[in-house]
Amino acid sequence: MRRRTSIVDRLLGMLALGALIVILSSMFGEVPKKVKPGTQALQSPIETPMQPPYPPPATPTPPQPGIPTVVSTPPGLRAENIRIEREVQLTFEEGNVFSSWIAWSPNGDTVLVDKYNGQTIEGDNVTFLLTDIWEMPLSGGNPRLVVSNAYGGIWSPNGRQLLYFSLTAPDRQDIYVRDKDSTNAVKIASGSPTPAWWLNDANIVYVDQGRLWVANVAQRRARILNEHVDLTPVRANRWNKPYALSPESGRLAYIDGSQLFVMGISEAPRHPIADNVSPGSSSKPNLAWSPRGRHLAYIAYVPDEEGYKPGLWLVDAEGVPHLLATGQTTDWFERPFWFPGEPILGVSQFSGGTDKHFKIYLINTDGTGLTDLTGSRGAQQFPALSPDGKKIAFWREGNLWVAFLVSKEY
Repeated sequence: MRRRTSIVDRLLGMLALGALIVILSSMFGEVPKKVKPGTQALQSPIETPMQPPYPPPATPTPPQPGIPTVVSTPPGLRAENIRIEREVQLTFEEGNVFSSWIAWSPNGDTVLVDKYNGQTIEGDNVTFLLTDIWEMPLSGGNPRLVVSNAYGGIWSPNGRQLLYFSLTAPDRQDIYVRDKDSTNAVKIASGSPTPAWWLNDANIVYVDQGRLWVANVAQRRARILNEHVDLTPVRANRWNKPYALSPESGRLAYIDGSQLFVMGISEAPRHPIADNVSPGSSSKPNLAWSPRGRHLAYIAYVPDEEGYKPGLWLVDAEGVPHLLATGQTTDWFERPFWFPGEPILGVSQFSGGTDKHFKIYLINTDGTGLTDLTGSRGAQQFPALSPDGKKIAFWREGNLWVAFLVSKEY
């Protein structure tokens, strides 16, 4: 037992060291050759809690807040009426999952997670941790191994196919699609350093060589979707320009530096909508299109006399940004998400005051009803809402939890 505890402690220590090295290198440049290699996976879903994704920009341009009632909240479902009815912890008999990746099945009965499998790939200055994809049932059954040496699994909208990634070398990862009940996998792209997602049941969208591509899975044909936007990583095989595609509205949002651009899916970039934006990571950017693609939520810093405060912002159909909520200068926000029907937003907030941990907040789209969903019962991070909006998965102090939600309108 003592030996097993020691191994887990060393693994967690390696993850924390790797996250610190990546953050320092993103702030000050590449890791010097003489520095001892850290531990961090390429485009890894492995993230260590309690670390900010990016610092505030050094010289931000003050944003121009609009009227916070830009998006009216329809009568009925309200953020302040939602609460947690019960919680279920999902884990493995031999230990917890060493990854923050959470992806719901379309019917909301299971979640996909990535678990470190003990294997690594050595790079020049970094050791890449390899993971397997597991399916965790909410019914309390045993976890099921879905794909070995893979990560970032996403079910197609109809739940029949799985999109995932496989790291094959320090500078190479492949994108695959396979049937739900088959071991046969189709390689969609090779060498692409960025995540991808489903456009619909037949097509996926991904970034390769700085361009946005769309690929038909059955026909195995791919074409460039947007030739005007350069999505080349800031540094090769490390960070990418976060982006989000809304199939419903045919619009693309992406962050370049600290600027946010929103345009038609195949249009050229126009003037940026906002500055001092917090990019997040390419696997989970701080961008979230509403379910119908009418609005975009994002995180941007708000400068005032006290310093830079994190803000939750909303872009309406006309491209006008509006500030919904702000935190303190010691806080930061990440990973906004939408409830079905677009009346409510959620966001993960780190409180740097007395609590010093992450919480999950809900807010109505008119800027009212700010609600601490999970309270102060330890850190709650990396939230993922089920498709029906009635369950939310998150990490609490290294464990995966699912909370079942109730409301007066459910």
